[in-house]
Amino acid sequence: MRPKIDEILRNIDVVLEQEQKLFREITMLSETAMKQTQRDLVTQLLFDVTAMEYYNYDKTLSTRKINQLNDFDLDLRTEISDKGDNLWGLFSGVTRYTTHSMKSTDNSEGKMFGQTGVRERRIFKELVEMV
Repeated sequence: MRPKIDEILRNIDVVLEQEQKLFREITMLSETAMKQTQRDLVTQLLFDVTAMEYYNYDKTLSTRKINQLNDFDLDLRTEISDKGDNLWGLFSGVTRYTTHSMKSTDNSEGKMFGQTGVRERRIFKELVEMV
């Protein structure tokens, strides 16, 4: 029984270390002002569009994709007004969009196991690497 208890305690320590690291990363993001280039990069990653498509969106993207970009812009402005014009506000805009605007139905499964979650995790990692 003792080896199992020791293993559980080690796993708890690992989870606590990961949680502390995540909190430090969130703090760093909240203390870093957002630049337009970072906002553009996040938008490109979230919507899987090239820089050329994004910067010429009115000529290259479908009406559906343009509507999605507009929805994201609204969600992003909401989060920035709440959390500040920083990288944490930018990432919060991403999660607000993927949670509330991306689909009219529950998107929890996609965020946990699907492409949406993969994109969110990649965006978070990219933002942390920028600070």
